[in-house]
Amino acid sequence: MSSVVVDASIALAWRFPDESSEYADGVLVSLEGKTAAYLELSIRHDAPPATLDGKLRAAAELAGVGIFGG
Repeated sequence: MSSVVVDASIALAWRFPDESSEYADGVLVSLEGKTAAYLELSIRHDAPPATLDGKLRAAAELAGVGIFGG
């Protein structure tokens, strides 16, 4: 598998101890060295990302996708 889209349930499990799981921890370990697919999804679906991540915002702007509400 070369790419993966992580949903909020996994991301929240990394952040909140009461949501943690062995599966979420395993996903995190397996993602080392990989990049996130949000921008590719935004481009493919012509749907601007809603994000606070500065690097993703800049990349989206450069790709001509823009930012949701921005």
